[in-house]
Amino acid sequence: MSDRRITVYSQPFCGPCTAMAEYLTSKGVKFTKKDIMIDEEAREELYSLGVRSTPALVVDGQVVIGLDKARIDALLNL
Repeated sequence: MSDRRITVYSQPFCGPCTAMAEYLTSKGVKFTKKDIMIDEEAREELYSLGVRSTPALVVDGQVVIGLDKARIDALLNL
């Protein structure tokens, strides 16, 4: 799984964003977290995917919006 590109787009004071990061961490998933409120480039990356809400998880170009544990588990083979 280490060769996969996994990114979480989040923002401060977003409970679901924190929950997603905690969920991935609890499963041993290594990911890059990008705060769209302070990182304009990250915000543009997210918008270019057609997504305007957080949390958003991107795994090798596939997007999961929100903490959809079943979809995350299937996508990451957890």
